[in-house]
Amino acid sequence: MIRKFTFSENNLESFILHAHQLLPGIERMIAVYFDDHADMLKAKMLSNSGNERRIESLNLEESRDVIGSFRINKTRFNWYNRDDLPFLLEKKSKRETSIFSELDNVVLLLRFKNESDELNDLLFIYFNKNFGSFGLSHADKALSTDNKQIIATLLYNSFQAQIQQNKQNRGILQNIKTHTNALMGEMEHLQKELQRTRSDYGESLVNLCLEYLKDFSQENGREYLLNDEARNKVRTFKGNIKYLYPIIRNSVVFAENMYMGHGDDEILIKDHHINLESYDTETVEQESGNGRMEKYRKTILLLDKLENAARTVLGKRQSLTSGNVGEACPTPISAPAITDALKKHKTKILNLFARYPDKWEVIRREFRPVRNLMLKADQAKFRTA
Repeated sequence: MIRKFTFSENNLESFILHAHQLLPGIERMIAVYFDDHADMLKAKMLSNSGNERRIESLNLEESRDVIGSFRINKTRFNWYNRDDLPFLLEKKSKRETSIFSELDNVVLLLRFKNESDELNDLLFIYFNKNFGSFGLSHADKALSTDNKQIIATLLYNSFQAQIQQNKQNRGILQNIKTHTNALMGEMEHLQKELQRTRSDYGESLVNLCLEYLKDFSQENGREYLLNDEARNKVRTFKGNIKYLYPIIRNSVVFAENMYMGHGDDEILIKDHHINLESYDTETVEQESGNGRMEKYRKTILLLDKLENAARTVLGKRQSLTSGNVGEACPTPISAPAITDALKKHKTKILNLFARYPDKWEVIRREFRPVRNLMLKADQAKFRTA
């Protein structure tokens, strides 16, 4: 069974479902009510037979006129003889009224206004002729007129109080639902905005990478392009944007070495060339701590290019000459061009070597043009000391 708030049900249907707790000894209880959801009149009956309790729906077709007259009546409650009610299938015999007739009126009818159709919902409670319905010790004592008036008033007020409480709770629940729906709508809107922002941010990352590639293209004399898969990978980058430059720089170096020996004017950067974790965090933090390291970008590219070329030369077991290193560059350069480049970037190279003593180990240690650059700098410091 699906659990739900009891006040979300029709009031009288809820009374039927829980009647055994309030009136455990009654013979039966019948609820006739207008269901606004189904837009029709319904009836349900609770019957007790020993320890067995059963709830069933009733067909009102043959009793619709009588039920209509009961619903129009504005009296809060009445006591009836069961033979006066339309729910018994057996044929009724004509009764003679006597002074003892009131004792036979053991069916209490309670009326509660239905706000949907403005008529009364009906609750019929079938009592015993004595106090047995209440589980009292004097179960053989008959219900007097005064007893019935008290019982009817207490039950009507109790049920009416429950109806008002249910109405209040339904109003609170409706407010919660309205507020929740508004929050859900706002969340869906924010989710769409977030997705749109992420999409725009991803495009911004791609555009930034393309700008970096333009710089690398000018530096190395060939054009670097991103294929669709690489662009999609860049869009997924969730790290700090300051790490993107070294990531793209490393992808260019990787792609250059992969295409080594090809004289193409264009190199296509693919998704597997890009490692979104391939940045040196410490170096990037130092470079991005302020804007001054931006001026070293081309110098870093030069040193990275020479370092990678030097490692390639050593891997081929060749001599580490300027000619061999220049030939191993992605775009081959002459030995004099290497000398001119080192001379042009001399001051920045020395500053970078001082800042990052563990980088560019091969050219520092074994590439003569770089070693001469460092030696001359040391000699100049010695002369001025």
